[in-house]
Amino acid sequence: MPYTLDQISRVEEPSIDTFRVSSEYLLYPADPATRTEFYEDYLGGVRYINGVFVYVWPKRDAVFNWLYATSITVNPIAETDTLKDVSESLAEYNSGKLKVTVVYEPRVIDEVDLIRRERDYSVRHLTLPQSFMKWKEPTGGETVGSNPLIANDGIAAVKPIPQTEFNFTRYFVESEPADAINSLTGRVNEKSMYIGRDFFRKETLRFNTAKTSQRITNRGVKYWEIVYNFSIATAYDKIVEWSEIAFDADPDEMTWVGWNRLYNPRLCKWQRVVDANDETRNLYQYDTDVPRQKIRGKEVEGFNLLFYPGAK
Repeated sequence: MPYTLDQISRVEEPSIDTFRVSSEYLLYPADPATRTEFYEDYLGGVRYINGVFVYVWPKRDAVFNWLYATSITVNPIAETDTLKDVSESLAEYNSGKLKVTVVYEPRVIDEVDLIRRERDYSVRHLTLPQSFMKWKEPTGGETVGSNPLIANDGIAAVKPIPQTEFNFTRYFVESEPADAINSLTGRVNEKSMYIGRDFFRKETLRFNTAKTSQRITNRGVKYWEIVYNFSIATAYDKIVEWSEIAFDADPDEMTWVGWNRLYNPRLCKWQRVVDANDETRNLYQYDTDVPRQKIRGKEVEGFNLLFYPGAK
């Protein structure tokens, strides 16, 4: 319900440590519903509006816009130094005008996060079998082309493999997609896809873990915060099935290496790994293998379930 607010006084209290403004207004009408609307408008907070969570900022002071409303005091308009009849005071709370005092103070309000994306770039090291690695040049006494294996010198070789840890945080989520989280953990993307503006090539995105927490505001608004952890395979090297790169590609052409390949030192390339008894089963199963969900008339599948409002 629309309300009217007329300012009747203003007190400014500057000090060395802070700055405080107290403004008194006449609020009318003064029924409980109108007062509640006024409180929410001035103090802000998380709201659930038309199926969407939004964050409403507190009201700013009209003169010093870096001061925000921090508290509200409400008194009957006719209150004096003498005691009033209790029934009269209560009647004024529910009809007519009320005197309200709004305190404005400095308040650090950062931009509210709706989504946060964090990346941690790193390298893991793969220890290679010594029998497949040799010195490039003769180490002494050998003929050209018969360079000794590093195994002869008791040295182990390691191959650096780059990867990126990707944390994606969703704020103000209506419901926890528990079924999607449980069924998609440990899988990789079958197709190239976007998460927001981030592009991921097929089989390079692996879903590791999720951390969920439910928040309840002082006004009873409930929402979830969810943190997803993915690992991104970022190795760029030669693979065995070179035909996957392009129809007429050169066998020595390089490409992005997905999670379903391991480095084969015998071939010096990355090769796909499958189940010995079922070659259709990869090292990691695909995200699109989990059951789809029909949400608001739309079929949603794979990793999209982790981000789609209303997913279970």
